[in-house]
Amino acid sequence: MSDQTHLTLASVAQTLGRSITRAMAGPLAILIFIPVLVCGVGLTITLVSWTSSRDNVEHLAMEHFNDGVGILHWQVEEMLTQGKAILAALHTFVGRHGMTFEGAEFANELAGQFSQRPAIAYLGLGDPRGHYTGIQARESGQEDRDLMLTVRRMQPGGKTHMKDYRLGDEGPVLIRDDPAFGYDPRTRPWYLLAAREKTRVTSDPYPWYDTGLIGITVAEPRYTTNGVLEAVLEVDFNLNTLSRQVQEFEQRYGTRIMIHSRKGEIIALPGYQQAEGRDREGRGDIPRVESITDPLFRAYFSQVSAVAASDATHVDLDVNGERFLAVSRPIDVPGEALWHVVCIGSLDGMLRASRGSMMKNVLVSLVAMLVATGMAVVFARHIVATHVRANKAERDARKARAEVRAMGAYQLLRLLGQGGMGEVWLGEHRLLARPVAIKLIHAQRAAGLDEATRRTFEKRFEREAKALARLQSPHTIQIFDFGISESGDLFYVMELLDGIDLRQLVRNFGKQSAERVRRILEGAAASLSEAHTQGLIHRDVKPANIFLCRQVDHYDLVKVLDFGMVRQTDAAPMQGDDGAVLTMQGALSGTPAYMAPEQASKLETEIDGRADMYALALVGWYLLTGRDLFGRDTQMATLLAQAQDAPPSLQEDAELEVPQALEDLLRACLAKDPADRPASMADLVTRLRELQVITDPQGDAWPEDACRAWWEKIPEPDFSADDSAEAGLASLHHRAPVDTAAAALAAMDTE
Repeated sequence: MSDQTHLTLASVAQTLGRSITRAMAGPLAILIFIPVLVCGVGLTITLVSWTSSRDNVEHLAMEHFNDGVGILHWQVEEMLTQGKAILAALHTFVGRHGMTFEGAEFANELAGQFSQRPAIAYLGLGDPRGHYTGIQARESGQEDRDLMLTVRRMQPGGKTHMKDYRLGDEGPVLIRDDPAFGYDPRTRPWYLLAAREKTRVTSDPYPWYDTGLIGITVAEPRYTTNGVLEAVLEVDFNLNTLSRQVQEFEQRYGTRIMIHSRKGEIIALPGYQQAEGRDREGRGDIPRVESITDPLFRAYFSQVSAVAASDATHVDLDVNGERFLAVSRPIDVPGEALWHVVCIGSLDGMLRASRGSMMKNVLVSLVAMLVATGMAVVFARHIVATHVRANKAERDARKARAEVRAMGAYQLLRLLGQGGMGEVWLGEHRLLARPVAIKLIHAQRAAGLDEATRRTFEKRFEREAKALARLQSPHTIQIFDFGISESGDLFYVMELLDGIDLRQLVRNFGKQSAERVRRILEGAAASLSEAHTQGLIHRDVKPANIFLCRQVDHYDLVKVLDFGMVRQTDAAPMQGDDGAVLTMQGALSGTPAYMAPEQASKLETEIDGRADMYALALVGWYLLTGRDLFGRDTQMATLLAQAQDAPPSLQEDAELEVPQALEDLLRACLAKDPADRPASMADLVTRLRELQVITDPQGDAWPEDACRAWWEKIPEPDFSADDSAEAGLASLHHRAPVDTAAAALAAMDTE
């Protein structure tokens, strides 16, 4: 090809490029290019969103089903753990009375074991002579149950003389006397299994002799000092109760759930209830998975054999053209084959819900394309309309600035920080010129919420202000005023702090010495002790809510913040005018990593100040080790760790010298059972003060001059008025915190 040809082609390309550029700048290009561009981008986003949503739904379904199975798994293990405690009580009784006791003695000491244990149906003991003594709870699983004492004594000739007594306030009352009852405990499955294995065992499901109900037994042999079998102790669980628990889980998770044994026996199935009295000699058949008519479970067991199942499985099912996901998890039952919890839910059902949002995305793309086409036609009018709106917005902004700066007797100076609903401002009193922190909720932010949610936020905000106003401890942040501005904004005024919260302290400066930690815990405990005395429980004690500050020449002053989740203990939970508990639906009342076990498992009215004590001990552990003791990857895993895991050695975890007395006190506060913790927060304050002699015997582990020198390295925050505050108020919802101390203060309940 010649040079002339190259020049000609280059000239044509340049001319074509200039023509395209001119065309792109013209109105015709706007009418064609913008709709095509918007349509292409919209279709691409829709396609990606469709695929991503489908994957996300399947992933969320897997997590949802796994969470349900995990909680039910934990409750079943917790039920079996109750048997261990009752067996211990039976051991104690036999150790005290031997095997020559009266039935009334047995009832008086062991009837209380049925309290708060609805799954327990029997407890008792049989011996090698064929004698049996036990207590039965009729209508197991109900709130009100009648207790019956049964005493069975083997007679010559192989018959048992049985006497049944109803237990009540008037004492045992004989209701049945059968001198020829055919029961021999030595032939029952639980007795034979425990005597053979010589350790604690859990029986296979079997029908009970006198009622025909299906249940399981946790049994344990007891031997004399000479190694001779003295008795077999047993606790019976009614599987009807477990079926009711499974039914509650089905309603909560919107799935089908069952529990079966590896032998193919049905342990629990919603709607399945074994009727009492169907077989009064204990020879009935245990229902098996082969008898299930539910198409979901039939499809599951057609792919997974109950006998072969051993590990956790995830199985895709197709039932009548609809996709389902089955999740199975094993439960290791001592002395028995594995049990499996099976949860089945509809994947297509969850995908159908997401398809609606996907179609909305398609419609949005189409609307965007039409809007873009209209923009080319009315471009000039759009510019004029934009200018008019801008002028109106500027006028509205000036009006809003005038309104927002007036907060009663206080003047807003500078935004310090903000969260989802609230903001914290630097302010000052109009007449006294005293600097303060002002926390407020803007009316326009709450306007988009539904009425119930908006009232919840407003009542919680008001409750926090009232709770703080009642507290006078120097270790509790002080509140000066509370009110509503002319524009409808809620606000309260509090002291302005100079310092750092404990989360930032560890992140920026690492682990802390034992004596400094002791002093911090003592100050925080003093604040919480006063709150508990006033009938208030904090419920969200964590490092971010405890502030370490300086005031004049006072250093390391502890301040407890964020009483937004406070609850009264002398009545029902603190409520709004309509009686509604001020907690968002579905939300946990606290932070999982610093939540006592009872906060996740009990009613609000059953939680007392020892939950705050547990959380405060976790704060101390964090200060000494630099990590959250029970922090896990997921919220569910963290809650399970709080309920089950024991703390490791603090000496090894902290890698610093920690007095044993301080570790022992923290461990006492971290007891899973609140009854095993110190009696009150006031008691904890006293014990922390007594620890000073141990943690700081020479008085120089954290001396005043070292403390002052540490604080002198921390720059003082700038609490002066911002000259650009007037201009910045127009965009106050987009301002960032200005310094460390202000950022920590702004974190108070604005997260």
